[in-house]
Amino acid sequence: MFAPGPNDGDTIFALATGSVPSAIAVLRISGPRAGELVRAMAPGSLKPRELRLAAIRHPDKDEVLDRGFVVWFPGPQTYTGEDYLELHVHGGRAVISAFVEALGSSGRARPAEPGEFSRRAFLNGKMDLGALEGLSDLLASQTEEQRRQSIAHASGFLSAKVGHWRAILLELLARAEAALDFPDEADAPGGLDERFFDRLRQLRGDLSAALEDGARGEIIRDGFRVAIVGAPNAGKSSLLNAIAQRPAAIVTEIPGTTRDVIEVLVDLGGLLVRFFDTAGVRPTSDPVEIEGIRRTREVAETANLILDLHTLGIESAPVQSSVKRISVWTKSDLFPVLVKDTDFAISAVTGAGLAGLIAAVQLCAETFSNPVEPAIIVRNRHRRCLEEALRALDTWSAEPEICAEDLRRCGRSLDSLVGRVDTEEVLGEIFSRFCIGK
Repeated sequence: MFAPGPNDGDTIFALATGSVPSAIAVLRISGPRAGELVRAMAPGSLKPRELRLAAIRHPDKDEVLDRGFVVWFPGPQTYTGEDYLELHVHGGRAVISAFVEALGSSGRARPAEPGEFSRRAFLNGKMDLGALEGLSDLLASQTEEQRRQSIAHASGFLSAKVGHWRAILLELLARAEAALDFPDEADAPGGLDERFFDRLRQLRGDLSAALEDGARGEIIRDGFRVAIVGAPNAGKSSLLNAIAQRPAAIVTEIPGTTRDVIEVLVDLGGLLVRFFDTAGVRPTSDPVEIEGIRRTREVAETANLILDLHTLGIESAPVQSSVKRISVWTKSDLFPVLVKDTDFAISAVTGAGLAGLIAAVQLCAETFSNPVEPAIIVRNRHRRCLEEALRALDTWSAEPEICAEDLRRCGRSLDSLVGRVDTEEVLGEIFSRFCIGK
């Protein structure tokens, strides 16, 4: 849970740029005493939103800390909605330490908690929860597809979608309440006629379509999961190492070497793909190996794709799953085999066939990418809120009073989606992942 400072009206500061030393460092200061600090540290005329080169001083001593740029942003038209100051200084450790000590000892500001600047932006109405989550994902993005999806949400994509649905909902609710308040008025606006229910069906269809996206956004955010399964010594760990291009897993001639799940993350064409090496499946009485096989089946059940490995001379050990799978024949340098058009023959030693297999995996992963429009749902929380909204519209009544209550329930779920209600627990989880200074 995010731990706020001792006073929500405090002025806060933090280093907003990366680790030092660096060529340039940016210190952010936000809160009611930011104006007092800028006057003390960079006296003289200062136009809002203009860089000014200045000798930046200690706020309480006649001492120049550094020579750099000062930018003053008076609230409320700022990122946090408060008075806001940036100091662009040299990124040496001693310079940053001097500024941190000066600001902290002045009594005018305190160090910010992780994510506190963005929290203030949220609380002051500068961004909603959908944009805030998008920003959090953008900071953690590792691939091009994650970046594209995250920046769309940080820019208000989810908020715009929800805003459109809420506008329709409010229109329907107004008509339902008009029919409730004026039951005998012939010119009540629309009433609960067929046009009303057509509009309601349209809204329900939009919510349903958003939910039937095959978890596309969640897969882009969390990674496309590929389980490598097969019998002991089928070449699973060797394949993982070849994909990772490093010895991520131990490889020996002893069957059952891999006892636990080993994960490797790979960027394939801008998509995050998670490969899982698993324990070989075979009859055994070894309790450790039994647990490893249980975990193999668990990974296979949650995978988006299974690479089912076979090799000549080793009996196959099928893992039951409804997930799409690709049959792979390994050790082709030792045991040349004829395979079906849908199968692959590879050698982790020579690299034969690996490029084709990886291309096939990438093609499967790309089915979850849409260059035209980002996914609406990128977190389990989004899915739960939309499911609740849809359930409120599962059945509708011609009775205005019942229909109006269902519409209100739907509206509350949509409000939760963008953080208008019940957000404290969600905020705590989000801000715990933010860096200090953001």
